[in-house]
Amino acid sequence: MVRLLATLIGVLTLGAVLDAHAAVEKGLVLADELGGQPVAGAEIVTAEGSVGAVTDAAGAFTLSFPDKQAGDNVKLSVRKEGYEVVNDVQLEHSLAQEGEEGALVLLLCKEGSRKEMLRRMLLLSAVKAMEASYLQGLKELKKQGENELAGLSDLQRRRHQAEDTLTTIPKELMKTSSDSTSERRRQAIRLFLEGELGKAIGMLEKREAVPSREDATEIAPEGAKSS
Repeated sequence: MVRLLATLIGVLTLGAVLDAHAAVEKGLVLADELGGQPVAGAEIVTAEGSVGAVTDAAGAFTLSFPDKQAGDNVKLSVRKEGYEVVNDVQLEHSLAQEGEEGALVLLLCKEGSRKEMLRRMLLLSAVKAMEASYLQGLKELKKQGENELAGLSDLQRRRHQAEDTLTTIPKELMKTSSDSTSERRRQAIRLFLEGELGKAIGMLEKREAVPSREDATEIAPEGAKSS
């Protein structure tokens, strides 16, 4: 009996050790846009098709990946009847490295309104990127001392130029004319939302041909399912 208990404890302890080394991802599901209301009861589905977690009242969820490590790629989907994922391009991503901050944030909207919600999300990301670039420019100017005033006029001019093109960014990212271009644009959107602006632009520049206005269509969503 003692030997049996010892064996059982050993098995349970081993299981605890394995769980302790499993990759863990925390996330949040919000309605429509960043800062929106939490969405409870959304099922987070892993690539194997099993429900890995269900969001709580705060829209939060935690996933455990016993066979994966930080940096490994995962692909999720979300199930909530009548809803689809706005930023579905971020359903496929790399697990955060140890020490990296920030949870995965997924946005759900009512079916049929994804196009507008995605446009708003991309526009907000563009505004944040522009403001961050402007503030960084101001810091650099302060280091220049006597050249600060001369550089400020040019910095403000470039900021106004950026403001004039802000609304075209979502439109450019959301259109495609071929399967290969579509995948590149999806990757560009993912990089853009992650703040990797240079990489996003580089991804767009790799396309074989620029889609015409007549041929362009919005990128179709993926990863959202109805139960």
